[in-house]
Amino acid sequence: MNEQATSDDWVSLKAFAPRVGFSVRAIESKKQRGQLPEGIVWIKVGGNILLSLNGWNSWVANQARAQLESQSKVIESSSDSHGTASASAKPSRRRLRHRKILSAPIIYKVT
Repeated sequence: MNEQATSDDWVSLKAFAPRVGFSVRAIESKKQRGQLPEGIVWIKVGGNILLSLNGWNSWVANQARAQLESQSKVIESSSDSHGTASASAKPSRRRLRHRKILSAPIIYKVT
């Protein structure tokens, strides 16, 4: 048995899911699609899958950091442009969809 697997950090899928706010099925799907790195977030010990809360937290932090870095690169590259825009240029379809999402009203549910 792996030394890390004996730690309190490694738990079963059923114990792990409510702690991270995902369903068991969602975590299984992420694992099957290869989104969760083996050895960091999950390991297989004796036919059982164990998941690490510390591994999950560091993986989520890395995902957020990577997303922020990619967004800042897009902002930097778009601000360096010195060209002129054509009056006939149309925004990309992706940008239009993004605007629709942002312009949708936010509805708060009071309980």
